Amino acid sequence: MRTPDLVILVHHDEPGPQARALVTRAEESGAAAELWSPRDLAVEIDGAGARLLHRGDEVLPAVIVPQGINRSFAFCAEALRVAEDRGTVVVNPVAASAACVDKLATTRILAAAGVPVLATRAHPWGARGAGRPPWPGPLVTKPATGSNGEGVLGHPTADAARAHLGADRVLGPDGTVGTELLQPMADGAGEDIRVVVVEGAAIATTRRRAVAGFVTNGPNATAEAAEDTGAARVAEAAAAALGLVYGAVDVIGHDGGPVVLEVNCWPRDLAYVGDLCEVDLVGAVLGAALAAGARRPSG
Repeated sequence: MRTPDLVILVHHDEPGPQARALVTRAEESGAAAELWSPRDLAVEIDGAGARLLHRGDEVLPAVIVPQGINRSFAFCAEALRVAEDRGTVVVNPVAASAACVDKLATTRILAAAGVPVLATRAHPWGARGAGRPPWPGPLVTKPATGSNGEGVLGHPTADAARAHLGADRVLGPDGTVGTELLQPMADGAGEDIRVVVVEGAAIATTRRRAVAGFVTNGPNATAEAAEDTGAARVAEAAAAALGLVYGAVDVIGHDGGPVVLEVNCWPRDLAYVGDLCEVDLVGAVLGAALAAGARRPSG
């Protein structure tokens, strides 16, 4: 059975520069590192238990760092849970990643922990009982499991938002019914603060502005290094509540204070943000991952 020190698990067969940079930096530190695609994995279960297979062979990495596996998360989560059960340290842990992948779960967990969030209602696609939203507008709807601004829509009035929530949708190929979130549009829409938190500390903060509309991670959005201690404190609290080793927390101004807009457990712009803020984010994330692996119980 192979036991690599570090695995970077990526969704695509051709890993991006961030995944390659993490592997290169790991190898430079003396770790045996590998790049994996979910398509090379399998879970094998029998009377002896469950095992993770890579290209048909059993493996037990010391540390696995997933990167951008949203679309394959249903399978990857189970595969990673098998690895966790056998002693592998997954960074971020599967439970934390699962909470971040679902914006409804993120919002519920943060609100319960006292972290400020936007008021939210959630409905299944084609909601018949949406009722009249309690906020007059403008409003925002977004898919609970969307990424990169996909499906985020603005609505000028409560009636327009209700009509959208109740509209028929094309189901997924397997008949899946999605979840839609409804929120008031934040006072600071069009500008947010992205805070990268590593091992509990905010170490890089950028201000992002939308060129058009209000989605700050949309096409041609701009970013610059920023100082915002209020956003940093909220981001640190959010990362702690979700159990993240590292992550990027998007904070926006609303009703006189900062609120969490979204939490990213696999931020893909570490090198870019690090350059803006003059911080080695790739090295910081790698160091946190390897340190987590070194702390795992022996045996």
